[in-house]
Amino acid sequence: MRMGKIPEFELTKGQKELISEVTHWYHHEESPDFVYDGPAGTGKTSVLPFIAHELHLEPEEILLCAFTGKAASVLMQKGFDATTIHSAFFDLVEEPRKVDGKIVRTLGRESTELRFREKTHIDPRIRLIIVDEFS
Repeated sequence: MRMGKIPEFELTKGQKELISEVTHWYHHEESPDFVYDGPAGTGKTSVLPFIAHELHLEPEEILLCAFTGKAASVLMQKGFDATTIHSAFFDLVEEPRKVDGKIVRTLGRESTELRFREKTHIDPRIRLIIVDEFS
């Protein structure tokens, strides 16, 4: 079940209302975010393909991410293309280790360290970012 494939089950009244609210927000509101929540097992994640369909968005136009690798893995097990927030917005880069502005050398070699750097851009096709399990 990628984001573009509609599952075969009947939506609840609450899910239908949610889709309507999200659609209105997406097309008419100026707020950059829309938040919805509910108890576990109420279909918050299951409704995502229906939302994408209603908004006429293709899977590559949606960035689905979660705070942890475990949460992203759960989304992937459910058939979604998902990533962590760090992977979505940051690159892990290796760069020279510096102390007081000077490159540190160890055993005659340049010492390096890993750092997260904010990505300079995300895929320009992205039109909707969804953060699942926003607790």
